[in-house]
Amino acid sequence: MNYAQKIIQRFGGVRALARLMERPTSTVGSWGERGSIPDEDKARIMALGAQHDICLTADDFFPRELLPAPDRDVTTPAPDAREDAA
Repeated sequence: MNYAQKIIQRFGGVRALARLMERPTSTVGSWGERGSIPDEDKARIMALGAQHDICLTADDFFPRELLPAPDRDVTTPAPDAREDAA
């Protein structure tokens, strides 16, 4: 199940979210099929979630598996430039 489908299910399905968003069910259904929610709709969905006691965070919309891998371990501090000059 992709992130869009998970969010849609948390609202009770395509019809329920489409009704809240005042969008056609075909539009909301296509988000699940495509596996992506348009950026311009994400803030509204988060606000609707808050209104309906559905806790959503940015992590729900940007799952780690979709983010690019960092070039280096971000937990390791970058080397001090002064050490490189020595």
